[in-house]
Amino acid sequence: SLQPCRRRSLFTLATAMIVFLARAYGIVSLIPTIKACLTDTT
Repeated sequence: SLQPCRRRSLFTLATAMIVFLARAYGIVSLIPTIKACLTDTT
């Protein structure tokens, strides 16, 4: 299992890639959902 700091970094990287692809392909409606997921305290 990954350490919490590495898991958080991987999650942040994956989320940034999804935001980038959403902007590149014009799926702007996806971005608020992704940002809400990032700021959610889980």
